[in-house]
Amino acid sequence: MIQLPPADTQAPCPHFPACGGCTIQDRLPATQANYKEAWLQDLLAPILTTGELQPLLRSTPEESYFFRGKIRYGFLATEQGIVASRHGEGVESAEVPIQTCLLQSPLSVELARFTAEFATHQGWQVFNPKTHQGTLKHLLVREGKRTGECLISLVTTETKLSHLIEWALQIQSNFPTVTSIYQTKTQGRNNERSEDVHLAGERVIHETIGHYTFTISPHAFFQTNTLLVERLYTVIKEMADLNPEDILWDLYAGSASIGIFLSQSVKNVLSIESNLQNIADAAENLRHNAVSNVEIAAGSLEKVITSAFIKQHAPPSVIVVDPPRAGLSETLRVILPNLRANRIIYTSCNPLTFRRDAEILLKSGYRLESVQGLDMFPHTLHCELVARFRILSI
Repeated sequence: MIQLPPADTQAPCPHFPACGGCTIQDRLPATQANYKEAWLQDLLAPILTTGELQPLLRSTPEESYFFRGKIRYGFLATEQGIVASRHGEGVESAEVPIQTCLLQSPLSVELARFTAEFATHQGWQVFNPKTHQGTLKHLLVREGKRTGECLISLVTTETKLSHLIEWALQIQSNFPTVTSIYQTKTQGRNNERSEDVHLAGERVIHETIGHYTFTISPHAFFQTNTLLVERLYTVIKEMADLNPEDILWDLYAGSASIGIFLSQSVKNVLSIESNLQNIADAAENLRHNAVSNVEIAAGSLEKVITSAFIKQHAPPSVIVVDPPRAGLSETLRVILPNLRANRIIYTSCNPLTFRRDAEILLKSGYRLESVQGLDMFPHTLHCELVARFRILSI
């Protein structure tokens, strides 16, 4: 196990290390990147032979702060009133009062602080996850880094909030760059159900990747580091080694952003996604970008990819898969290698589950040809990777 090197700089954030958003901010960027590169080499050593792991693509100093396109601020009840907060490391509840944050933008923390002050003035009650009393849960802030658009959603219980429209109008007046305002009402102990109520402004925001423009709804998935997403997608495209006759299947497709980004290089794309907001965004993305060779299949991969479905669609020559941190589901670990695509491009935000899934692919007739790490989560121990598997025989 590679040991984390000792701190070698002063963390610039006054809330470090109490806040869990940045866990290694007291290491220089080069120290962070060197550690991640060594950690990847050590973790993946059992599945590597020679030369597959490429040098880590590092974030520049300018890319190391204010890079997040999505962030969530909690609220904390204090004797002085409600304050904006973030969670501590390994803690789900947001119990660290904050005045600043270097992850998304100065605007985002100003929005959280303004909302906390408004909530104090109106007598809103912060939700207590232990007693399930109170209404106010957190503030979601999403930004288009290249478009300058901003969406916020005040996440609450179903309890009615007084002066909610006044809050939205004051946000518009004080923060004119906020283009979309929502309330998200949640139900159940674990937010099993939710309803987005549009309060003001546009219904969505947009982000650009390359020459494409993408829609982002309040709770749809979109890559967290929107500053570097084009670099990530370019790596995926290079890894895929595409040709005009390729049939591409895009699994865990989100809003079909990867499929659309690759669409001009292949014959057609089949994107499969289960999240309803993502599916709606994907349809709008196809229309807005005038992309005609991408088909969206709605539903979970485990339920969509049946024997009948496989017979109805042209077999994939290339599969791009971008699973959540848990990696491939147990069912998909069986389905994926049996599709017998010539190339599988696996994008992962969790190298630990990637290695588990890679071992299964290697036992199923694939060889690992290349792995590219990307430092898309500066000041944390996380990193992204993209890997290419090629079938040994067809």
